[in-house]
Amino acid sequence: MISIIALLIGVLLPVLSNSREVGRMVRCLSNMRMMGLAAVNYAYESDGVLPTVGLAESGGSLDENGSWLVQLQEFVDTPDGLDREPLLYRCPSDESPFFDSPSPTNGRFRRTSYALPLTLGMAPGFERFDNLDNIPSPSSTIFAVELVEGGPGDDRNGFVSADHVHAESWLDARAGRAGDERVGREVQIDQHLGRANYVFLDGHGETLRRDETILSSGPIRFLQWEANLYWPQIAR
Repeated sequence: MISIIALLIGVLLPVLSNSREVGRMVRCLSNMRMMGLAAVNYAYESDGVLPTVGLAESGGSLDENGSWLVQLQEFVDTPDGLDREPLLYRCPSDESPFFDSPSPTNGRFRRTSYALPLTLGMAPGFERFDNLDNIPSPSSTIFAVELVEGGPGDDRNGFVSADHVHAESWLDARAGRAGDERVGREVQIDQHLGRANYVFLDGHGETLRRDETILSSGPIRFLQWEANLYWPQIAR
């Protein structure tokens, strides 16, 4: 009898653990969908201009009041007659220690589990994509990702306390471990059972593997993209 009980526990524990993680994944995706819809509302109210970033990852400085963390709060949809709900900026699965202790790289605390790619008008060569009207396919273009957590002694060069990622630099996002490591320096690509949540510029969210979001199969000099949902001119 004891051996049967032990066997059942061994079988059920992973199932229960996965069920709890699925619940956290769904709550996280709900957070991100609210962010995505707030971004769409923001763009409609600002002649298409998209929100921007304000938290630097290393020694640089940006305008924190200009960050999407601040900009989007007043653009959340709420039913008539109800108080406005604040955006939720922490994923239920995010166990980063940097919410409670500052990043050793820049002395800043983690403020959010999420980040915007600089390919939305903020990186050199991508300036025109700061406007929703210039995005060829909003439903295929990522608006926000799950930011890398880091861990004790590893703040990922300060990215844990940023509000953005440098998707414009991921030219070596190949298949397998090498590509996962490259993107995983900035994105928590395995946050939810080996996948992560993403929200797109039409407000919808998806849970995807890293190689479903960005994957190059060609030499860097002659890039061939199997997937690239970060670059607006490719993400269609």
